[in-house]
Amino acid sequence: MSWERKISAYFSDQAELAAWFRSVLASGLNSLHDSVAQARADFVEHRNVDAVMAVALPAVAHVLYWASRLLGHCESTGISILGDNTGPREALEKTNLSYWLAAYGRDLEKFYARIGAWRSVQDFLAFNRHVERLLWSVGVFPWQTPEGLRVEVFMPSTVQELEAR
Repeated sequence: MSWERKISAYFSDQAELAAWFRSVLASGLNSLHDSVAQARADFVEHRNVDAVMAVALPAVAHVLYWASRLLGHCESTGISILGDNTGPREALEKTNLSYWLAAYGRDLEKFYARIGAWRSVQDFLAFNRHVERLLWSVGVFPWQTPEGLRVEVFMPSTVQELEAR
């Protein structure tokens, strides 16, 4: 967590700010789920992976940003990450990310502790797994092949069939 977040946590009502971060994160998770679901439905017609990624990547960036703000604020103030608010829990469950937030928090802590001691760009690229995990949660599966990056978009009917199992 950045020192700015640790210091700024004390400039407002800490619990109120944590609640606001939770609501923005829940909204972002719900938006990720809903907007990519629509993009996947449109994909059936246009088969344009770039169009799906143009919707998915900004939504993923939004979730990563607000999750880090919430985690940093709560770590700095000692406030519970999810608190009593059911919104973030429901959004995490809706996107099958119930355990992801804690893993992201651990990686952010490791990343913060190693600032100035990075050995390579690989230290930074460790966060790719969080981008991938968020994409997986909405039926978008990127992976590296010898030819380059490949992205598979699960069709809505495929996802519904898998969820029904």
